[in-house]
Amino acid sequence: MIGSLNLEKTIMRMKSEILHDISDGTIPADIMYFKDLHNYVDANEYGGFTDKGDRVLNGLPIDQKIDVMNYCTQVVDHWLKSPNWFIK
Repeated sequence: MIGSLNLEKTIMRMKSEILHDISDGTIPADIMYFKDLHNYVDANEYGGFTDKGDRVLNGLPIDQKIDVMNYCTQVVDHWLKSPNWFIK
């Protein structure tokens, strides 16, 4: 949680979208770093951060938006590095 934001739903959406992209062959199954996702997709779109009317980032100052996005990508990066992440 950052401030009053509960980001669990956003993080779960990011993971789900990554798993979907693996299942359809958009990204390789052996991806281990969030930054490497950018070689295949615009990874900043995972979790809905670029959706119109984004509820996670709406109304936040730019520095807090960056903090939220960084936090979420760090959590997902840790997940990708964990053993058997693809079954979690």
